Amino acid sequence: MNKSIVFTIAAVLFIYSSALSETLYLWVDDAGVKHYTNHPPPEGAKLLEKKTQDTPETQQRRDTSIHRESFEHMADQAQEEFLKLDQERKLKELERQKKLKQLAEKKRQAEIDAQTSIIKKEIKKIENRALSPTFSQGMKDNLIQKLQKELDQLQKKQD
Repeated sequence: MNKSIVFTIAAVLFIYSSALSETLYLWVDDAGVKHYTNHPPPEGAKLLEKKTQDTPETQQRRDTSIHRESFEHMADQAQEEFLKLDQERKLKELERQKKLKQLAEKKRQAEIDAQTSIIKKEIKKIENRALSPTFSQGMKDNLIQKLQKELDQLQKKQD
């Protein structure tokens, strides 16, 4: 009967200590007495059972760790997605800038071509104009020379 009381008390202590401790040990000492403790057995004792049980604090730490890992994973994914979208946005902006530059260059070229055409027509007009007492060959050459300089400046812009 005495052994059953000790065993019952030991079992209650084992259960109670399991609620308080993370790891429980069942071991036998040199005298053959079973011990239920939350501390590792001394050297030379025979370990019968080692039981690890989560306390509410341990479970909370594990849950927090899982949530933290999950959050960190989500944050990493969000960061990767942000970087990818930012890179795509930058590429689109570069493409847009390139297209704008091309359009501006086409417009500039079209303006130069239009001005060149007008100047060439003016030169032909002057070349075909007849000389008169009010319009001498020197005046004709001078006007053509001025228009030719404008034409040369436009060609420099074109290059």
